[in-house]
Amino acid sequence: MMESIEHATVDELSDKMDWLLESPKDGGVVRGIVVRPDTDERKELKQARLSPEGGVEGDRWASTAQRKLKDGRLNPDVQVTLTNARLIEVLAKDRANWSLSGDQLYVDMDLSMENLQPGQRLAIGTTVLEISEVPHRGCSKYTSRFGKAAFDLVDSARGRELRFRGVYAQIVTEGTLALGDQIRKI
Repeated sequence: MMESIEHATVDELSDKMDWLLESPKDGGVVRGIVVRPDTDERKELKQARLSPEGGVEGDRWASTAQRKLKDGRLNPDVQVTLTNARLIEVLAKDRANWSLSGDQLYVDMDLSMENLQPGQRLAIGTTVLEISEVPHRGCSKYTSRFGKAAFDLVDSARGRELRFRGVYAQIVTEGTLALGDQIRKI
């Protein structure tokens, strides 16, 4: 079972807001890659292979995707989650705790709805992702791991607009990506 950590306070989150909002609109960077082989299990990677059929190699998406299409097929719109590395840095307080959020890609990039409309494509390494319409929301696990102030921020109207909880994407082009790779809107 994953442990919770010391939670960021409302004041700590407020003090970092300007810095959070300075994330690049284009030319972002991959700061973390995590796969989830099983429930509450995390493995940090230096690089990953992504495919439309299997998602992020080593991640449980292809075998246990919770959000399936009406016909039972896996929903490609929820293959990959990207979350803002600046926000998770504030919430997790320690780099070792980033993976508690359960996301796969930790990026220094503006993930807001204004910057990344559904359908926007991102080139990262040799792969291409497409931003999904499916909203990524906080849950009880997120609240227990990062605290009520974190949940209230990501679930607020502004937090949802800024996509502070992150964004889902589907894999359009099979390829690899690595820590430090640039993220380019295409």
